[in-house]
Amino acid sequence: MRFLLVDDSKPALVLWRALLAQIDPSAVVDATDTAEDALAKLRSRDYDVVVADQHLPGISGIDLLERARHERPDVRRVLMTALPRVELALEAIRRARVDGFVRTDRSHEEMREEMRSIVKQRSGS
Repeated sequence: MRFLLVDDSKPALVLWRALLAQIDPSAVVDATDTAEDALAKLRSRDYDVVVADQHLPGISGIDLLERARHERPDVRRVLMTALPRVELALEAIRRARVDGFVRTDRSHEEMREEMRSIVKQRSGS
């Protein structure tokens, strides 16, 4: 499985690389700290899952995932946020058709299991 991680926090990218390796030891994980770079990567490579933080410089995670939906409709889209709100969730579902949410205000184990559930849900495993 190939993941594209987008978060402007370097420590968060390091953490997510480790968590995704626990979910799928054979996973290939590309990471970037800007939405613009993520869009360029998305245009040049095939990904199974795009995971984006809501708070990015420039455009929001929802905006990025919405663009990903239009450019690569089959890619799974996951939004990360520490500030979950119903309005945010509804906007992400409506605009980006996200496959799931990961709350970053939880423990590492809970975040990993939320991501595992999202990945398994779409892959059927």
